[in-house]
Amino acid sequence: MLTSNGVTDWTLVRTVAPSERPVSLEQAKQTTRLSQADSTHDGTLLRLIDGATSMVEQHTDRVLCTQEFHAFYNAFPSRDEPVILPHKPIASITTVTYLDQEGASQTLDPADYLLDVGQRLLYLPQGKSWPATASQIRAVTVDYVAGYGGAVNLDPLFKQAILLLVGVWFNDPAMEFTRPQHSTAYDYIIESLLRTSYP
Repeated sequence: MLTSNGVTDWTLVRTVAPSERPVSLEQAKQTTRLSQADSTHDGTLLRLIDGATSMVEQHTDRVLCTQEFHAFYNAFPSRDEPVILPHKPIASITTVTYLDQEGASQTLDPADYLLDVGQRLLYLPQGKSWPATASQIRAVTVDYVAGYGGAVNLDPLFKQAILLLVGVWFNDPAMEFTRPQHSTAYDYIIESLLRTSYP
């Protein structure tokens, strides 16, 4: 959900981390022109991959490799508007639970909501309404799975953006000598991903 000033009012907790990275250590070594047999920088490269992945996910508003989350809301939307989920793409909804007006935990029947994967929305079927909830924080919890699956399923542009960042950060950690075209190349990739119809 969004508040009237556009600020999100959900709280997000990742419950299951991805089982693989979008790019491999071998790919990072190739990008940084390190020998595959050289393990000296493996820890650094893995940290850079993770940092670059987080940045790309933030800039594209997407989850890459499959992960699971709890999204907590203070209430269901008013006027039976849809619930906006924090991420794209949504793979599936695990459960929607809420505290009723008596404070008891209830599970919403999956038949009482629909998922629009492309728009990351939970919306109501015709004739349905969101139930009333207790007046407290985190009264509604949506458990869901997000991501494209494994690295093999990712658009190559995601991988290219991550590897571009890894290469720049590894070779010029303070970015003192990084050429403007590197930033321009990264921005162009992100803009391309945001413009595409790719979920």
